[in-house]
Amino acid sequence: MHATSLQNENQPHEQFEIVKRYDALNDLQQLRALEEDNREGFVVKFKSGYRLKVKFTEYVRIHHIITRVSSINIWEYLKEGQELLPILERVPDEFYDWVKQTHARLLNDFALIESEAKSEFKILATKKETALYYQTCKYPAILFKMMENRPYDHIILKMIRPKFEKPFSTPNP
Repeated sequence: MHATSLQNENQPHEQFEIVKRYDALNDLQQLRALEEDNREGFVVKFKSGYRLKVKFTEYVRIHHIITRVSSINIWEYLKEGQELLPILERVPDEFYDWVKQTHARLLNDFALIESEAKSEFKILATKKETALYYQTCKYPAILFKMMENRPYDHIILKMIRPKFEKPFSTPNP
């Protein structure tokens, strides 16, 4: 077997990196030991013509992050009360700001709804009057939870669930 990188043979070599060949290697673990930064991996070509891609560990890790990080993932972390740090430690630098901005937007949306509900919150002379008043407000479910001194975060979090979005995605015109 020998391992190479893919190359477009129709283009001049000045525009593309020349493929490295490793004809003496006969073990996939030896190939993995050759892992380099900013490289995808190798294409192993067998005598039969069969080809096999061997991806480097870091490439697979970053690819996994890129394909999995979304606005929904960030919302789920928030919903579960998990710290954002594990996502931030794993994302490439290009994603860091997007993750932070998405998280900040969700927190801001949460705070706006909570603030508005708190500004409308009051307890009237009777439960019936209070209930009738809450039904005229924008967020009655939250107000009822506040009155009962029970958690209401899950209600707000359901309301702020974002549309699916990925870093660097652009809307279609």
